[in-house]
Amino acid sequence: MTELFRGGASAPAVQALAGHLHLATTQRYAHMVRKDLKATISLLARRGNDVETTPGKAS
Repeated sequence: MTELFRGGASAPAVQALAGHLHLATTQRYAHMVRKDLKATISLLARRGNDVETTPGKAS
């Protein structure tokens, strides 16, 4: 499951493939590691000014 997320699969798609009724169940089995955090930070850095940095606002 974690590898599907790393590959870019959406949470609802992984949830459906796993047969989970609740997204929380899918999230419980998706394990994040330090390299996942670094990769996400890199994505933010590449987007530059496109990212909303005001707390509480969605981008």
